[in-house]
Amino acid sequence: MRLSFEFFPPQTEQGVEHLERACQGLAAARPDYFSITGSTGGQSARQTFDWVGRVRDLTDVEVRPHLTCTRSDQLRDLLRQYLDIGVRGLVLLRGDAEREDGDLGSAEDLVRLVRSELGDRVEIAVAAYPEVHPKAADSEADFASFRAKVEAGADLAITQLFYHPEAYSAFQERCAAAGLDIDIVAGVMPISYARRLLNMCDRSGVDIPRWMRERIEAFGDDDDALRAWGIDVVGRLCDDLIARGAPGFHFYAMNRAEPSLQLSARVPR
Repeated sequence: MRLSFEFFPPQTEQGVEHLERACQGLAAARPDYFSITGSTGGQSARQTFDWVGRVRDLTDVEVRPHLTCTRSDQLRDLLRQYLDIGVRGLVLLRGDAEREDGDLGSAEDLVRLVRSELGDRVEIAVAAYPEVHPKAADSEADFASFRAKVEAGADLAITQLFYHPEAYSAFQERCAAAGLDIDIVAGVMPISYARRLLNMCDRSGVDIPRWMRERIEAFGDDDDALRAWGIDVVGRLCDDLIARGAPGFHFYAMNRAEPSLQLSARVPR
């Protein structure tokens, strides 16, 4: 079963310490890879590139960068740099394409370009949205976009976080009915910080069940109690997804080791 953890480039010295400890702690789970978020343009691209190297130096775990829409010449340059340092997998996302000055406007464009440039030298992961992308016109348009990414050459999909396992199963069934033979890895977010989680879900269109939202809000500032409760709730979600045939898990670790480490212990390897 696939297992991976996602980090983001830190902005402070304390954040650097947190990320380094998280990488070293989560390496004990023997994941297939770590991923580093970021966009393809400007300073963010440099931060992602630098952290791919730094995280790889901390452990023996493979590290994969996130790449987003930009100019095709800029992307080709980045691909060469990543190949030079031995990167074997990429996470390709549309990102805020409307903010980029580039000719690549969709994740399908990214997948097609990377596949044409690199062939099978890298494994390509793309995003999936069991509860529909918040900017999609409707469910049909969202699924058509996902199908285009798969047909362009994606190897696996990683879902947006979700807390309704039925949505994941419905998406799996829809892919099977459409003849899309691709692993759909469940993206899982531990419940660690109430306000951060609620804001993230509200921004990205993720539905939190009413009973969960009320319990989360009831913890107030008691983060320790919230995390203990969250391990139980999200752990049961993982158990449910395993029973539903999830081929793997991608934990949004938020640069912290312990919650994701406890949850990943439930994943059979």
